[in-house]
Amino acid sequence: MPELPDSLLGFLTRVDCHERLALLAESDLGDGAAVVALSEFIAIDDHTAEVGLVVRDDWQRQGLGAALAMRTLLAAAASGFDRFVAQVHYDNLGVMRLRDPVGPNCVLPIPA
Repeated sequence: MPELPDSLLGFLTRVDCHERLALLAESDLGDGAAVVALSEFIAIDDHTAEVGLVVRDDWQRQGLGAALAMRTLLAAAASGFDRFVAQVHYDNLGVMRLRDPVGPNCVLPIPA
């Protein structure tokens, strides 16, 4: 999706900061501000949060995803979550490497 429609951006950023939080990274390089990454967590139960992360292609491999993911996980932990899940494609090595600093409480179910 080259651009997020306003309706989807509104849905993704409608948060309560306890059971759902979304963080956006913007760049003001070029013609105005543009969203270049999004990370979020959504409560599944009292201890588990699903985490999502997307980084625009031309901003990948610069540490932005790792920084945004860690901030999101820290915010989720501060809200009381101690287990995290994410859907990850098996060949997405960049995201799989994010699991290492998170530790054993991060479960990454791999779709078949």
